[in-house]
Amino acid sequence: MHGHNDSGESPKRLHSLDALRAAAMLLGVFLHSTHSFGLFMLSVEGFEWQFWAGIRDSSATPVSAILLEQVFSFFHAFRMHAFFLVAGFFAHLLYNRGAMAMVRNRAVRILVPFLAGIALLIPLVTAIRLWGRARAEASAAGIPWDAIGRHFLSGDFLHEFNPHYLWFLLYLLVFYVVLLILRPALASLGFWGPLGSHADRLMGRLCRSKWAPAHLAAPTFIILLLTRSPQLAEEGRSFMPEPGLVLFYGLFFAFGWALYRRQTLLEALAGNWAAYFAIGMVLFAVTVVFSVGMSVGQLREGKGTVATAGRGEVAPAPPSLAGNGAAARVDLAQPPAQGQRGGAGQPPPPPIFLGMRLITALLSWSLTLAAVGFFMRYLSHPHRLARYVADSSYWIYLAHVPLLMPLQIAMAYWPLPWWLKLPLLNLVLGGTLFAVYDLCVRPTWLGAVLNGRRYPAEIPALLGRVRSAGE
Repeated sequence: MHGHNDSGESPKRLHSLDALRAAAMLLGVFLHSTHSFGLFMLSVEGFEWQFWAGIRDSSATPVSAILLEQVFSFFHAFRMHAFFLVAGFFAHLLYNRGAMAMVRNRAVRILVPFLAGIALLIPLVTAIRLWGRARAEASAAGIPWDAIGRHFLSGDFLHEFNPHYLWFLLYLLVFYVVLLILRPALASLGFWGPLGSHADRLMGRLCRSKWAPAHLAAPTFIILLLTRSPQLAEEGRSFMPEPGLVLFYGLFFAFGWALYRRQTLLEALAGNWAAYFAIGMVLFAVTVVFSVGMSVGQLREGKGTVATAGRGEVAPAPPSLAGNGAAARVDLAQPPAQGQRGGAGQPPPPPIFLGMRLITALLSWSLTLAAVGFFMRYLSHPHRLARYVADSSYWIYLAHVPLLMPLQIAMAYWPLPWWLKLPLLNLVLGGTLFAVYDLCVRPTWLGAVLNGRRYPAEIPALLGRVRSAGE
């Protein structure tokens, strides 16, 4: 994207932020592919390892559960935070073109995909999950058409209906509406000019400081005290945006908006990225020690909530880490209440409650600023492949779950270890999505909606060059 800013700096294409936005989307695809390799809901303050496809992979082990939980937690600590920061940055660019131009652009690029996804993709995801639940109960089960029909006709579908993995589009729309209301209101009251000047000075001090995460963590910590989960696990559970999450992600969106006014500060973030990353890794190590200790304790004691095939159903428990590893059963049918740990039914003590939220605030800003700085430092130059991946990432994220879930169901009983099955799953998933994007999305009207314009397909041209080289 190109743009100008309020400080008179020259516009330039920010390939780094395009790449960061794409990485956030594609990381989501990978993280979602790990869901079937957990063992049960290893819950830390409401964060629950859930089986989206309704089935646990037969290759899941205590090692896969604990290791992939840490991988998920690491990227979840900053992935969407960085996405909303970039969204705020580009929202300022769009607003500078005019409020109505921004409304038209966002309606086509965000609102239309959101409504289409809710109408088409979420019901499909629900139906696939019912198939997964049926196959979890009987490995040879086919698609339960009768059960799917009853589910949609009985009203159960409406009870469970939510934005699911499209939640971020809902929050983007909320931020745009707030922006379109708040910006003119502040300007009419004469506050916008002084507010912008103060924001510019504050951004300058923050972005040049290696301790920026600590300063930004203060308001974030206060907001996290209002949320039910420090891991922000309730993002996609309702069409009614969670106020705490609006404020939490709104901070990152607002930071990106303010950063657009002082784009030269991106270079300061690039210079400090290693310091931010070091701070983040120290904090993440603390969370790993706590999380792994808790997970191992739950597995040893047979505690925790087994991830169920459906509401009120009990799924087989994982192999026990104690004794000879024989399978056990844990009769905890319901997930833990929000704010409770691992089905224990008790809220954490106040020191742990406050400590987890403080670490979450510090960790979020440390790794988010490190990601922005890293991409500015190493991916700021144009690259054809990087641009292609950035263009494809939006489509791939929107389309991946209805394909991922059937693959997880189909592969659930394959006699392969999880460390082979997971990369194989992602290879098939990614290859299929990229091929469909290139041939059926990129050069069509759908590509124009998602990318802003149509682009020629690359695969036919690539095959043509290969044939020419072989002749």
